[in-house]
Amino acid sequence: MTDQWDRFEASAGRTLAGLGYDDNVDVYQPEETYTPGEGYDVHYPDVPTATLTGALEPPSTRTDVDPGGTTEQADLTVYVRADVPIQFQAGGRSGEAETGVVVDGLKYVVDDIDDQQDGWLGLGCDEVDTWA
Repeated sequence: MTDQWDRFEASAGRTLAGLGYDDNVDVYQPEETYTPGEGYDVHYPDVPTATLTGALEPPSTRTDVDPGGTTEQADLTVYVRADVPIQFQAGGRSGEAETGVVVDGLKYVVDDIDDQQDGWLGLGCDEVDTWA
């Protein structure tokens, strides 16, 4: 027996497609090498690791403040299914290169990963001219 949430989930994709927010997201997993005395060298492949369908949320005109008081702002938020076989990596410590994504020919790096607890991941992305 289906309930209202099953019907909502079945219609959400059609709604997003009708609004024009669905798009292909090319995901680039970086490769890292470490050279003692020189640090990490990050290389992004020439071809995408995977191409996913994502729901896009353009940037807001106002910034958000997280519970710790830090101002947050993303150039683009991409929502992808949480069960995709990709391990996304946000920026962080040395040796943790950010996953790269390309949407509509523009390059982004994943700066924040937010599990939406509904089967989706929200990827806060920052636009870059070139990958490191």
